[in-house]
Amino acid sequence: MNNENNESLNSIPLGNMEHDNNISPVPLENSNDFNSIDETNEFINNNTEDINYVNEYDIPEPINNFNITPIFNDIGIVPPLEKNDNFSENLNENKPKKGINKTLFVIIIIISLFLVGSIVYFLLHNANSKATIITKEVSLEIGDEVSTNKNDYAIFKNVNSNNCSLDTSSVKDIKLGAKYTYKIICNNESYTGTLTVIDTKPPEVKTKKVTIGVNGNITAESFISECNDNSKKCFYKFENESKVMNHLKTPESYHVNIIVSDEAKNTTVVTVELIVSEDVPSLYLICTKDFEDYKITNKFGIVESMFNKYTNRTYEFHFDNQEEYNTFKDNNKDKEDVTYKNITGAPNYNDNNLILSINKEISYDDLNNEDDDIVPLNFGELKSFYQNKGYICKIGK
Repeated sequence: MNNENNESLNSIPLGNMEHDNNISPVPLENSNDFNSIDETNEFINNNTEDINYVNEYDIPEPINNFNITPIFNDIGIVPPLEKNDNFSENLNENKPKKGINKTLFVIIIIISLFLVGSIVYFLLHNANSKATIITKEVSLEIGDEVSTNKNDYAIFKNVNSNNCSLDTSSVKDIKLGAKYTYKIICNNESYTGTLTVIDTKPPEVKTKKVTIGVNGNITAESFISECNDNSKKCFYKFENESKVMNHLKTPESYHVNIIVSDEAKNTTVVTVELIVSEDVPSLYLICTKDFEDYKITNKFGIVESMFNKYTNRTYEFHFDNQEEYNTFKDNNKDKEDVTYKNITGAPNYNDNNLILSINKEISYDDLNNEDDDIVPLNFGELKSFYQNKGYICKIGK
């Protein structure tokens, strides 16, 4: 091999090689024995198997602060890292756990809200759970029974009213407008309230038709057959009294309004019929007599000192007890005519005295048939006739 070929051979880079001093170089017996670079290379490869050399590389610092240094192979390439479980765990440990932190934050907020809500509920519940009894201003409608329901007298908060007692012993001799005290007693504590007697209901009234002579005298009460009110007292007046007085001057049939009121000023207005007639007397001979079952009152019409054959009779019955009176009244409620002990006529009730009055007109023929005698028409003779039969007679309107 010539010098040119030697220079070519020497120019082949072999890298930085550190030779082992204990290995002797392989001499080339004859450089001219190689005809080409390929033969030269083949020779080198076949005779350098025992040569130890070390590649010198610049070693980089550890990557990403992990205690792992890359290892290079003989040709200067960093091979892929083998799977290392400890390495993965280190990565997971050092990786920020954002999802877990958010979840923990939400849980803390929820727990905090629950605790705050529980505290508020506890405070409110304790405030509302305090036992409280508030007495009422109680009103008692006159005529009604005194209530025994404790809830009508007080408001019970967090208290069972069944564990309390009611004392209304002071509510007696009930009068309209009167005030009484009552007591609610719970757990040995007494709560006092006031009960007031009131009347808010107007009277219930039944009326009757009235016939009167020209220029006769009449009152509003003459049209009332029955008045029921819890106060037991009724008052009557014409809605327009002057107009009624004018009606009395002219024979005609009229409708008149009457105002009925009670002690509490509750009122009701009723319309009645007024008949003004020339045939109706302005004076009466009034004769009364007590019989075994009733009292009779006869009103005989008198015109110019003569009996005009008009008679109005009232039968008055006294009941012995309230139950009998109420039973009869209830059984004949709203009836225009009733029958009691064979007497039939228009009823009128007096609740205070348990009296039933039955009113009816008696014809002149009926009078004659009753006594089997002729009833005189002269005023003086008529008065003597009935006085002799035990009647008490007087002049009236």
